[in-house]
Amino acid sequence: MYVGLSFYSLTGCQSATSTWKPLATPIAAPDFTLPALTGDPVTLSGLRGQVVVMEFWATWCGPCQYSGPSLEIISQRFRGRGVIVLLVNKGERADAVRAWARGRFTTPILLDEHEHVAALYGIRAIPQLFIIDQDGNIRYAESGYAGGLERNLSSILNQLLTTHQTMTHGG
Repeated sequence: MYVGLSFYSLTGCQSATSTWKPLATPIAAPDFTLPALTGDPVTLSGLRGQVVVMEFWATWCGPCQYSGPSLEIISQRFRGRGVIVLLVNKGERADAVRAWARGRFTTPILLDEHEHVAALYGIRAIPQLFIIDQDGNIRYAESGYAGGLERNLSSILNQLLTTHQTMTHGG
């Protein structure tokens, strides 16, 4: 299944500005299973009930050099609060990713070596970030890196967690 979202019109590596507006209509996130850099497989549907922040990236991408450390901070800040961050490497071999990461990340790094998942999500430019809600729906999709990532994500994640808690526990 191809997500077919209309904002995928650029190719390459992006450092575009960010609007951080939710999708008008949330879209069901296509399920996948990818190996983590640690060797353990991660299945998206197995993370249902958590907010998933997922970024497609590559070691050669300049803007990804900035977004990765910010996503690691978000991962640590929201760990244990119902949020998981996934860094999905697009098209590179495990040894190259491992050498680049050199233990700097506790955030799961997933390997999409043959770009099957990137194709499923219609990825043409990186970094490409998705925020998937607790029900498995894509709520936000952002292309490029323009700074303010930690601030924007913290605000959105706090809102999604509060809204979900209010809906499931009556408020």
